[in-house]
Amino acid sequence: IKQIISIAKDNGYTHLFAGYGFMAEDAEFIEAIEDSGLTFMGPSSHVAKGAGAKDEAKKLARSLKVSVTPGVDNITALALVRKVGNKDGLLKIAKDNQIDFKFNDSLSIEDNAELLLQLSYEKTVDLTSIPDLQKESHILCEDIWKQYPGKRIRFKYIGGGGGKGQRVINEKSQIDAAVMEILAESKVTAIGSNRNFLI
Repeated sequence: IKQIISIAKDNGYTHLFAGYGFMAEDAEFIEAIEDSGLTFMGPSSHVAKGAGAKDEAKKLARSLKVSVTPGVDNITALALVRKVGNKDGLLKIAKDNQIDFKFNDSLSIEDNAELLLQLSYEKTVDLTSIPDLQKESHILCEDIWKQYPGKRIRFKYIGGGGGKGQRVINEKSQIDAAVMEILAESKVTAIGSNRNFLI
């Protein structure tokens, strides 16, 4: 990023156009261009942050009353809440992992769990495991199949693109492997990775 900005400034460029693909969608890259005084030809870093992660984009769309595909977009938060149980559990796991977290009583427990998870990613700490996500997936898929018997369910990693990081399942026996495959394919199996995915 620094090298690209340096080349642009050294050669008197005022605008950068990344075209399509990973650089055009990288909020960190766009923000660095904006901070350097150059103009990025495309969406602002604020827009890229809001639309770049599929879970955040879905929440934004819902807040604007835009119709979205039904499903779950906060499985990591749901898994964490199931694991710790309540407000005290969130505060305890934060303290145990030396994460500076304050519970916000005006938000739901799931939203508080998401805030805590974001802090854990910054510290490279795992608060939920892949088996926790697999267990939560079983529970959520069973609920979906009760409402929509015989339907297929798609798991989609929040940062995947171009068809990567997704699997379609149509039976319970496929859940554990599908979760592991989308996370491995998306390269988010390392400790402290954001493993959130859509169902």
